[in-house]
Amino acid sequence: IVMLLAANFSIASAAEKSSQETGDLTLSVLSETAFTGMQLSVKKAVQDGKAKASMYECISALKSSSFISVYEPFFTQQFTTEEQMHTEEFFSAVVGKKYAKHGVLQIYAATCFPAPEPLPTFSPEEMGALEAFSQTTAGGKLMVKRIMQSPAINSAVQSKIGELLSSCRK
Repeated sequence: IVMLLAANFSIASAAEKSSQETGDLTLSVLSETAFTGMQLSVKKAVQDGKAKASMYECISALKSSSFISVYEPFFTQQFTTEEQMHTEEFFSAVVGKKYAKHGVLQIYAATCFPAPEPLPTFSPEEMGALEAFSQTTAGGKLMVKRIMQSPAINSAVQSKIGELLSSCRK
């Protein structure tokens, strides 16, 4: 299960700071992607007879924010405050929301499940906005260099998955 998740990830604070400074939305996007990958991998394992249905039920009862604590230290180390604000602005915009949804929905295909809705399509203007964001330092780190999918982060995500699976075995 954990190895399947690693392959699927090629596609996510002080209280005084605003959410744009802390990266709350960006962290939620990253966490939802990891959570969806874990959830669908467990569902696939149940279908293949490698896990019990109770495991899937337990995992499904968890929150999609379960991985925020994993991504947050990497995000705050790798992105300046200004870059964090840029990622928040991007994911707050229509094109950023579509980009995030596209990433989550691609996990369904990677785990051989039908997506609950069609992949979003991008207009020429939205493609231009994606390209423009990818050329910023924040977008370059997130979309081009994919630093939030580094081996260190993937290892931390896999550890969290192990922890969550263990909690569901009890």
